[in-house]
Amino acid sequence: MSPTVAKFKSVHLMIRTNDHPPPHVHAMKGNCSAVIEILTGRVVRSHGFSRKDVGQIGKAVLSMKSFLLEEWNAIHEEKE
Repeated sequence: MSPTVAKFKSVHLMIRTNDHPPPHVHAMKGNCSAVIEILTGRVVRSHGFSRKDVGQIGKAVLSMKSFLLEEWNAIHEEKE
């Protein structure tokens, strides 16, 4: 299960319930996807997004860092 926890433009930022550290989000839009670390905004992998889009998504993740970390912790505490 991957709840959308935030949106940036029309990109859904999701945190998977059965995922692993480090804290990261899955960015999805149509057939495009990316994995971005929450603490650093580093793009771990990307498919289909332009370089410009990936940069903007990384910056958006950093700007929402506190919120996204709270969501990551809440989602992953539930399964413990």
